Amino acid sequence: MEKSFSQEIPKKVQEIVDFIKSSEEYQKYLYLENKMKSHPIIPKTIEEIKKLQKEAVQKESQELDITSIEQRLSSLEKELKDIPLYQDFLYQQENLDHLFTYIKDTIEQLFQF
Repeated sequence: MEKSFSQEIPKKVQEIVDFIKSSEEYQKYLYLENKMKSHPIIPKTIEEIKKLQKEAVQKESQELDITSIEQRLSSLEKELKDIPLYQDFLYQQENLDHLFTYIKDTIEQLFQF
């Protein structure tokens, strides 16, 4: 019995997902993500950044000045980037992004005629 295309694709995609999830890069990403959640500063700072971003969008849509919000956002983002754990997380996240891009690009290249 011939296997159908629609049956095989999800299986092959799942193989790739399983491979990524078992990779050292992904495991390190999860580890860093969990460590950040219990960090005394990172979650609070990220939450404050999100609130300020929403506030900035609202004020900007009303054509109000958001300079002070932008300055505070910049300050908070710098605080985050100065935390080594956050730097490690960003680096690991970037590595995973490169891996996903590589997978996507490889598939696209295989289909060029």
